[in-house]
Amino acid sequence: CKRQTAVSSNTLLTTGQLKVTKHKMEHSMDMINQGDNNVYAEKTHYANWVTSVPVGLTFATLGLMGNALSLIVWDRVARNTEVSNSNIKSFKLLGVVNSCFLVSYLMADTLKSCVPSLLQNYIF
Repeated sequence: CKRQTAVSSNTLLTTGQLKVTKHKMEHSMDMINQGDNNVYAEKTHYANWVTSVPVGLTFATLGLMGNALSLIVWDRVARNTEVSNSNIKSFKLLGVVNSCFLVSYLMADTLKSCVPSLLQNYIF
């Protein structure tokens, strides 16, 4: 095999029948980078699924139960006091707003990660 460097600026190396051009090398590097991007995309998708489904579902469920318990406790405190306290009302309102946020998180993030076919549905 004889190896020679070509005069052309596009051809890097000519060895017998093997001819490597800058275009082919760039294309090969793009394929390698694309493979790296696919691995990165799979890892990112997996991390998103883990944080949305098992972790997100657990925290949202515990948060909803905690908000329900908080509403029950503040309601009992409000019944036992004779004066209407605005702090109690604001804590109860905070529990309701937080519950609405957790339900919207479950609908928007956890549900679409758990059932990906919903992304193709126009109603969702």
